[in-house]
Amino acid sequence: MSAKDKSAQAAYAKVLRNLFSASDEEVMAAVKELSDSGDDQAIFPLLEVLLNGSEDAREAVTSVLYQLKNRKAAQALVDALENPKYLPVRKTILASFWNSGIMPVDKLPLLCAIAAEGDFEEAFEVLTIVEAMDVQLEPAELEPAEEAVREFLMHHDDSHPSHGIMESLQVALSNLESQNG
Repeated sequence: MSAKDKSAQAAYAKVLRNLFSASDEEVMAAVKELSDSGDDQAIFPLLEVLLNGSEDAREAVTSVLYQLKNRKAAQALVDALENPKYLPVRKTILASFWNSGIMPVDKLPLLCAIAAEGDFEEAFEVLTIVEAMDVQLEPAELEPAEEAVREFLMHHDDSHPSHGIMESLQVALSNLESQNG
């Protein structure tokens, strides 16, 4: 490893340490630097700040997540959705997909399961993601996602806060169905 690479690695490690500083100023500077670098490996440290940081730091991290340009970040965000540790910030993670224009089409079953088990806001975020998808899928590709929505609708009447959202999600999924299928 060259001296330049070692120096860059040390600088990056310092930025990550500063994310967890007691100084809000250092945290904010680290968030900005990570935002500028666009490194997908910073997703989980940023989510930790989202969970445990000050209000200002959480707002800064949310802004970064809403402006992701790195498509590799999508997998890290999906991994976070699957980790119970990040349940308190799941709505923000979901919103980061559509705010960034990252559409995890291959994760429709996971997204619909989250909509079915989550609260109204999470269901709404999933609906927004699905409505923003510009793809055509075969019925077999949609079936696992549609199953979660059908199950929800079978077990909850329209008095449930998410019922209308889930009905809209069912329509949005059907709109993704390939006309050739």
